[in-house]
Amino acid sequence: MSGIFDREHEVLKWGTHLPMLAAALCATPPELSVLELGAGRFSTVLLAAVAAAGRRVVTVDADASWLQTLAPFVMSPRHTLQHVSDWDAEIDRLASERWGVVFVDHWPPERRGRDVLRLADSAELLVLHDTECAACGFELSSFPFVTRDERFLPVTTVVSRKRSLSTMYP
Repeated sequence: MSGIFDREHEVLKWGTHLPMLAAALCATPPELSVLELGAGRFSTVLLAAVAAAGRRVVTVDADASWLQTLAPFVMSPRHTLQHVSDWDAEIDRLASERWGVVFVDHWPPERRGRDVLRLADSAELLVLHDTECAACGFELSSFPFVTRDERFLPVTTVVSRKRSLSTMYP
């Protein structure tokens, strides 16, 4: 576990999604599960706490060794870490479930935009990290509800096809 939190400036880069992710988690019913696409230093640890409080969390990542690095933080049977070797098949499977929150921050970044569209009807809220990244290919015009948090870089955006975000993110 040592070494993954050893550089202070990394909080600025990899933790900028935390305010929006936390707000989305609070705004959705706890009986709806949380999906994390791409394990992270900050998001997976936060979601481990959410799972410890009783909410089902599924974290998927293509890097098996990274999942092993984060595994010591995941102590609840309500939180599963899954290695993905075929993103297309995995996204198809995940899209068949109902999610309260889907957090999108996986590699390669070029997948993010199309995976968001494939999961859009399965989720109450989608929290998208790095939305200023052109390579990610985010096309958000099909979402009637969009809010961006540009206070920090990278930018985080929350989208939904199901509910207004105005009361959650003024």
